[in-house]
Amino acid sequence: MTVLAVGLGALMEAEGRDRINMTLPGVQRQLLAAVAKVAKKLVVVVVSAGGVDLGDESGFDAVLWAPYGGEEAGTGLAQVLLGTVNPSGRMPVTVYKQSWADAMNCKNITPGPPGSTVNFKEDCATSILHFDLEPGLGKTHRYVNKSTAATHVRHAFGFGLSYTDFVYSALTVSTAADGSLSISVSVKNSGSVDGAEVVEAYLQGATVAGQATALHDLVAFGKTAVIKAGANVTLKLTAPTDQLSTAMADGSRKVVAGKRTLSVGGHGPQDTEATGKLLTAQVTLK
Repeated sequence: MTVLAVGLGALMEAEGRDRINMTLPGVQRQLLAAVAKVAKKLVVVVVSAGGVDLGDESGFDAVLWAPYGGEEAGTGLAQVLLGTVNPSGRMPVTVYKQSWADAMNCKNITPGPPGSTVNFKEDCATSILHFDLEPGLGKTHRYVNKSTAATHVRHAFGFGLSYTDFVYSALTVSTAADGSLSISVSVKNSGSVDGAEVVEAYLQGATVAGQATALHDLVAFGKTAVIKAGANVTLKLTAPTDQLSTAMADGSRKVVAGKRTLSVGGHGPQDTEATGKLLTAQVTLK
């Protein structure tokens, strides 16, 4: 097995230093292509703060994203690669393809010096209100639909793999007196390796006349204890009212009344890469 570590650094991404593309530096792309041609089994470790588009990953046996770590980062990496630890992490960012960056209509997020003529609609300035969040590319996982995801997303927010498989059942949702949602779901380890599972709950976005709203919002998540192979546990989550609210055009937040779909599972509804089935329930917000 060949383990190839690639990635970025503070010279390429840092506070006040944004990348202009989603790919690796040129010399690393050349190295990756050369190693992929000769390696019998290739594991690529990406060390970075933000997402990196590796291009076609069909020639890799595994890809592991390792954000900048501390003194035990190497130990943790070795444990995951050798299988002594069953990974259960989820992507806290969306890894976009380079095509997404190329097609973005927001090339400049700074308003320019005083007196400059900047088209805030096109250049996006600094306000979210200047983003075009209607059907199109979208700017975050909350606004990216499945069609766009299939074209421009390499790995979705909330995606993650394990050495085992989990099956969800018995989803129940109730509304508490304060308007929060109480969620209960059964999680079974249907594989042959013990492991923990991160459960995610996404609420369908509200419909508000005259403004763009999220397609889905992550309203709750939780992690089970290690589940023995073949065993199942029940996990309970709470989605507080502030997580159920919608950002309005004037900057305020409001719980928009109406019926919506709640999706619960090991990934998000917009994820076209994940294979696990999501459970859904209809909820009514007041």
